[in-house]
Amino acid sequence: MHPDSIDHANLAWFREATPYLNAMRNATYVIAWSSGGSVEIERSLLADCSRLALLGARIVLVHGIRSPLDSALLDAGKRSQFHDSMRITPAKDMPIVQAVAGAERLRLEALLSAGAPSVRFDNKRLAVITSNAVMARPFGVHGGVDHGFTGSVRRVDASALREQLDSGALVLQSPIGWAPSGELYNLRHEDLATEIAMALRADKLIFLAPGQVISPLLESGLRELKPADADAWAEEHSHSPSALALSCAARASRRGVTRAYILNGEADGALLREVLTRDGAGTMVSADIYEGLRTAQPDDIPGLYLLTAPLVENGSLVARAVEQFESDIEHFAVVERDGLLVACAALLPHGDIGELCCLATHTDYRNGGRAAQLLEHFEARARHMRLREIYVLTTQTTDWFLERGFRDGALTDLPESGRARYSPARNSKVLLKRLDNR
Repeated sequence: MHPDSIDHANLAWFREATPYLNAMRNATYVIAWSSGGSVEIERSLLADCSRLALLGARIVLVHGIRSPLDSALLDAGKRSQFHDSMRITPAKDMPIVQAVAGAERLRLEALLSAGAPSVRFDNKRLAVITSNAVMARPFGVHGGVDHGFTGSVRRVDASALREQLDSGALVLQSPIGWAPSGELYNLRHEDLATEIAMALRADKLIFLAPGQVISPLLESGLRELKPADADAWAEEHSHSPSALALSCAARASRRGVTRAYILNGEADGALLREVLTRDGAGTMVSADIYEGLRTAQPDDIPGLYLLTAPLVENGSLVARAVEQFESDIEHFAVVERDGLLVACAALLPHGDIGELCCLATHTDYRNGGRAAQLLEHFEARARHMRLREIYVLTTQTTDWFLERGFRDGALTDLPESGRARYSPARNSKVLLKRLDNR
C-alpha cells in the first residue's frame, strides 16, 4: 500500500485511543448486559468484550435473563408477574429460571470463546470463568406482595472475583445468588452488577441497555451527570425505563466506582466508543471526588435532621428536635460530598469530660471510614480543649467503639450534666476513652 493511501481518519482515531488503551490495562470494568438485540450486534458486542479482556482489561460480564425468561414462561403457559417493576418469582417458576440462566450462561460462554480467536491475538486463549461469588437473600414482602424467590444481593465475595480476574480470565456472572440454606434466588442483573462494581471498587460500571432505556436519556440531552442530579432525574421520571439504570449508576458512583455509564447495547461498537474515545457513546454518571470534613453551619441543620432520621428510627440515636440542633450546632462537624451531608458527629463538653454524640453516616456511604475520621477529628479537638476523657452512650455500636480504644464504664462515671441527659428507657451502654494530652 502506498503511504499516501493511508486512511488518516483511522490514524486520528488510533492517536486518540492510545491513552485509553494504556489506561485500560489492569482496569476493572463491570458490564451489565441482557440479550434482546440482533444476533449480529450481540456477536459483535461479545467479541468486543473479548478484545478488551485480551488487551488487559479486567472484565466481569453480568448477564441478564429478562427476555429469554419471559419467553420461556410464555412457552410454559405462564405469565411474568411484576410489582413496582420488580419481578415476582413463585417457587414453581424457579426450575424455569434456573434452566434459562444455565442455558444463557452456556450460550454466552460459547460466543465469548468463539469471539476471542476471531480477534487474532497470536492465538492467545481467553479463559471464561463463572463463579459462585454472590450470596443472596429473599427480596421479601413489599407493599403486601411476597416476591417469592426473587432475591437481593447479601454479599459479594470480592476476593474470589479478584483471584479470577488476576488469572487473566473474563468472569461471566449469571443473575442467580445462593443462600446458606442452599436456596437459589433470581436477581435483577442491574442490581447485581452494581453490587459487584462497588465490592470491587471498579473503574467503570457499564450498563449496555436496550434502546428504550437509553433513548429517554439521550433525548433529554443528559450526557454527564453528578450522582445527585442522576438521582433527582430518576425520581422525577420514576416510570421511565431509564430510571433503574440511572439510580444504580448514581449509587455506584457514591460508593467508590469511578465512572458509571449507560450505553445503547443495541448499537454496534457502543462499548468500544465509550472505552476508547474522548466523547464516549452514552450517558455518564461521575462521582465528584471533592469531599471534606468541616465545622457545621446553621444552614446544615435540615441536612443534619435528615441524616440522623434513619438512625433515630431504628433506635441507634436519640431523637433531637430541630431546636436542639440549633443550640448545639457549634459543637457539630460534618463530612460533605457533592453538596450532600454524608456523616456528622458532635462533641459536647461537660467540664473536663466530653460527650461524643450524634455520630451518623448516610446509608449510601457506610464502611467508608468516615465515622473513624470524625472520631479522630474530635479526639484531636478534645485534646486541644484539654479534656481528659471522652465518653459515648451507645445501644448498637459497642464493638466499634471498643475496637477504637474505648472501655466499659458506668453511669456513675459521667459528670452530673451527663447523667441528667441519660435516658434509662434506652438502657445505653456507657463507654469511655482516656485521652493522652502530653
